Amino acid sequence: MPQPPTKWILVYFTLTAGLLAVMVPTFEAPDEPSHLEYVNYVAINLALPNQLVPEKTVVGEGVQPPLYYILTAALVRALNRDHRIDTNPIPNRQAAQFGGERPDVPLFDHSSGSFFDDIQDKISFYVLRLLSVLTALINLIFIFKIAKLYTDDPRWQLFPVVFVATLPQFGFTSAIVNNDSLANLLTTLVIYCLLRLLKDPDRRSCYLLTGLFLGIGLATKKFALIMLPELAVLMIYFATKKRVLLKGSDQEHPAHATAYPGYRKLVLLTELVDL
Repeated sequence: MPQPPTKWILVYFTLTAGLLAVMVPTFEAPDEPSHLEYVNYVAINLALPNQLVPEKTVVGEGVQPPLYYILTAALVRALNRDHRIDTNPIPNRQAAQFGGERPDVPLFDHSSGSFFDDIQDKISFYVLRLLSVLTALINLIFIFKIAKLYTDDPRWQLFPVVFVATLPQFGFTSAIVNNDSLANLLTTLVIYCLLRLLKDPDRRSCYLLTGLFLGIGLATKKFALIMLPELAVLMIYFATKKRVLLKGSDQEHPAHATAYPGYRKLVLLTELVDL
């Protein structure tokens, strides 16, 4: 479990991101309308958008992998009787994006009444924002776990958590409706499993979890591809270590001797999950 100083950092982040989730005006975060449109499309149609068919297109975010939108669509269907979050955005005609001349004003007019059709739509929208906060909080917990793998010094265990938790951009993107927070968490989980394998290559469960989290990450956001080079380097290291051990005695380091079969299972699992 996180130590008391780390717990205070987690509390700080939860409060900060939670306040941002409530205070940032609706749709004033980048691409938030498109993310919500994707969620609504899946919730209403129980199908994914098809960018090649005009009537099934979701403009902007419709090309994103579907996992986040499937999960949040299920939540919207559970919370809303009409299976959607209805909004009434009124463009701010002064904003440059809508033909105005000012790039420094809100995109939408928030002074002309409710942005939502009813209170349930508003509650559901902020539930989605708070879901992003929750996944970011779990992300920070695993960053702490990563630090614990390599140091027993509480100060160095705390440093990466503080560093990430106080990044303004991390706090902001963790407080809005998007797939970034979930994708960040899954990428951190892959890194955690890979580092566990470096310390203990015979942990067969870590091979399974690495492939699982990588596959789920790729089903959430394409930037999870950034983990493939790291995974390849680690597998090459294990395979090289295996060949070295075969020339000597496998009994000296039985953990490394079992790495190669685990590597084969990981590759096969990753291929299966990514189909």
